[in-house]
Amino acid sequence: MRATNYALAASLMLVMFGLAGCSSSEQQELQQWMTEQRNAIKPRVEPLPEPTKFSPQAYNQEASIEPFSNQKLTQALKRTPSR
Repeated sequence: MRATNYALAASLMLVMFGLAGCSSSEQQELQQWMTEQRNAIKPRVEPLPEPTKFSPQAYNQEASIEPFSNQKLTQALKRTPSR
């Protein structure tokens, strides 16, 4: 049984080496074609437009109620009629 396992492993390795030897020329042709295609393509990238100028605005609502405060919620609930 052990001898058959070694023979099977050896024959599988021979088949794998044989198949690997057959594919080397195709690999070179593929690499050559890919190199030709890469050199033939010239990307055309348009420049980005200039960003718009940001003008900061002063915050002048310090005295008003914060929109997420409990006081604002309470006022909104008082104005809404209950069901």
